[in-house]
Amino acid sequence: MASPRQLAAIMFTDIVGYTELMQRNEAHAVAVTKRYLAVFHETAAAHGGKVLNDYGEGSLCIFTSAMQAIECAVSIQRQLHQEPAVPVRIGLHIGEIFFEEGKVFGDGVNIASRIQSLGVGGAVLFSKEMYETIKNHPRFKAVLMGSFEFKNVEESMEVFALSGKGLTVPRREQMQGKLKVPVSDTRRSRGTQKSWLIATATVLLVLVILAVAKKMSSPTAAYGAAKEPNSIAVLYFSNMSGDPRQEYFSDGITEEIITRLSMIDGLQVKSRTSVLQYKGKGKSVRQIARELRVKHILEGSVRKQGNQLRVTAQLIDATRDEHIWAEHYDRELKDVFSVQSDIARHIASRFQIALSDDTRKRLEAPLTLNTEAYDYYLKARSLSFLDFGFGGEATSRQTSIELLRQALELDPSFAEAYALQSLNYSNASRDGKDAKRWLDSAALLARAAIRYGPTKPDGYEALATAYETTGDIDKALKWALKADEAQPYSRVLYTARLYARRQQYDKAMEWTMKAVRHDPAEPSHYISKAFLFYELGMMDSMKRYIDVAAMMAPERTDAQSALMLFYRTTYNLEEFERLVRTKNSNDDKVYNFSMAIFYLFERDWKTADSFYRISTHPEDMDAALVKLHLGDEPTGRRYFQKALDTRLSATGYWDQWRYFDIARIYAALRDPRYLEYLNKAIKMGWHDYPFFEQDPFFDFVRPTPAFREVARKMYERNETFKARLLKGL
Repeated sequence: MASPRQLAAIMFTDIVGYTELMQRNEAHAVAVTKRYLAVFHETAAAHGGKVLNDYGEGSLCIFTSAMQAIECAVSIQRQLHQEPAVPVRIGLHIGEIFFEEGKVFGDGVNIASRIQSLGVGGAVLFSKEMYETIKNHPRFKAVLMGSFEFKNVEESMEVFALSGKGLTVPRREQMQGKLKVPVSDTRRSRGTQKSWLIATATVLLVLVILAVAKKMSSPTAAYGAAKEPNSIAVLYFSNMSGDPRQEYFSDGITEEIITRLSMIDGLQVKSRTSVLQYKGKGKSVRQIARELRVKHILEGSVRKQGNQLRVTAQLIDATRDEHIWAEHYDRELKDVFSVQSDIARHIASRFQIALSDDTRKRLEAPLTLNTEAYDYYLKARSLSFLDFGFGGEATSRQTSIELLRQALELDPSFAEAYALQSLNYSNASRDGKDAKRWLDSAALLARAAIRYGPTKPDGYEALATAYETTGDIDKALKWALKADEAQPYSRVLYTARLYARRQQYDKAMEWTMKAVRHDPAEPSHYISKAFLFYELGMMDSMKRYIDVAAMMAPERTDAQSALMLFYRTTYNLEEFERLVRTKNSNDDKVYNFSMAIFYLFERDWKTADSFYRISTHPEDMDAALVKLHLGDEPTGRRYFQKALDTRLSATGYWDQWRYFDIARIYAALRDPRYLEYLNKAIKMGWHDYPFFEQDPFFDFVRPTPAFREVARKMYERNETFKARLLKGL
């Protein structure tokens, strides 16, 4: 009597050329078979597979999930790729099966067998049904091999090949399995049709290029038809003081002008981060305007000598390379704010923007009446921006803290100084020492900034950051929204990030789209969209928006970092290495650390170890995992203990990541406490699905029922979050 039908992921394996090998060298064939069977049975059991038939040189196995089947196939091929290598081909399909008298039947079995027959040694081939279940998983990269007509299968079927380290993607002409018509005959019969299609496509492409070229021939189109007439970028003013140590002052003047222009409704002003990439690069105004998609450029210079100040400014219409306004100011240092306000008013007048009384009042309000306090503030801000940007030194942050203390002693009502000091304190808490004390003080300083500057966004953002650092995302979001109210669009991406932390991906996307609509030519808006897609493992969408940002600003470090993450996640070694080398051309240790991480995720322990030894972090927790796999357990455990002690003693901020790291260490040590900390991290809002899917730290525990249950829940959460994100588009 037949059993009820059930849906299963079906895997067929076969040793390529086994019969020939047996005839040529029977002893060697037996050794190959033993190695294959040992790897196959151990790996299938570890991934929950049920072996139904074992033919010696091949096997039939079923799984309850496609992910288990594909992970098992990859693991088998990577193990058998190592010496002594065994050339095995694997075919996968999802379909119905049933059992009768102990034997398995069903179309799915037949199809999986046919797909396997197309393979070559090292290949993992699978059907479209299997592809649909794994296509959004960044760990797996599939290549469409085309459609095939199998014997005893009515309709043609699309077949895919898995690519990656230790895997072989066959050429189509190599795929000579159980087909109605050999591939070579099919190719000949379609040759004429294919040639005609190529010729037609070429003609169409030429026509499209000609049309685009004609459209782009006008000056307006060449600079981007989407340019807003009132769009402007403020380039960093040149320091003309003859002392490079005065650079902080000219930079501060520039950034304050950007802030004041951003207060004017009707102006589209490029952010500080957008223009910073052009500082000292020597590009022409026309080229910068083209890359930033703006019509106007403001540039100038600053000379500060004692209490005397000279500022020159000129406004340029970059589409015509024409100066439309220029002014120079010879003033005392105490008049610095009136100079900045005057520049903003002149630009508004040139753009025929009428200023409201409220806007005029905000433009004219000085940050402080004490010029010495202002000087301390600008010095501190230059150091703080360094620290917040890409991990600067703790010594820079401490110097910034001391400078701000002096500024606040001179002017106890200096709102911006309180806000910046609050950000410094929140950042200091991340060292893990006295985190609560730092964060309590950060909140007090932020509230002082709000008290002395209730109409300014800085204090609200600082308070949001303090709460975010403690893990209280609800309160952080409350104050981030207040910051956006104080100055619309100034903190829009930060607000989007907080919504993502709450797993409200629809709201996160809504706020990111709000930023795009406000300034569609700002690369950071597209990078933010890319990271939302990344968190959910939607790699194709991630790449699409990174490409948009990179096209706008190829040299931006944030676009390069996002692209590096994409190539690491999709296991593209060539492109990853190229980008890492470009980004870290002057720092071999940082380059080595990045390459070590790539090989860590590739499970290439020897190569990873060779890079970690000469990197910036030769003894971190990643290096510990490598040591463990290479058999150096004492060193690995010593590194792990150091990392564990640091994280356990520093809980109280960013706990979702600290708990996740602790879970990873315990998992690598096969300590069941990993579940406690993994669940804590998830409960606190941790969600990085592609990282979770690929993380080598969990390899030892992935086959266990406890981990599988967590993985199942993570997958279901991720699918829910995807739906929310797409809702926000």
